[in-house]
Amino acid sequence: MFNQTKATINANLSESEYGQAVLRKAWESGTGFPFNDYDTNGNGIITNEELAIVIINPGTGCAGQTRLVDVASVNPNIGSSFRYKGQISQTHGDADMDLYAYELFHQLEGAEHIYGSPTLVVSNLI
Repeated sequence: MFNQTKATINANLSESEYGQAVLRKAWESGTGFPFNDYDTNGNGIITNEELAIVIINPGTGCAGQTRLVDVASVNPNIGSSFRYKGQISQTHGDADMDLYAYELFHQLEGAEHIYGSPTLVVSNLI
């Protein structure tokens, strides 16, 4: 949607704050990303169960993170607001499709399905 690194938005932001800034930029630029179209239950809050978001950061690095955010913004261009409260995933532009899918899977199914039950893992090692 736009090519801006954390440094070009604000290098002092935490990763979670950067994710929120990206969502606000997506909403506020031009006519804005139609977040509210994904509010399937009509409660005014979009969650990761309604819209899965993966932010692919420009640049390099193989790290990926999925974290909770709560972000709201008003778009003066269209006179409307949105609120997203849920998980977003972040990766880097040079990552493999496996990493994108892996981080997205955290949102859709949860880490327990990727890693398995801790009890099961320990019992398999004994």
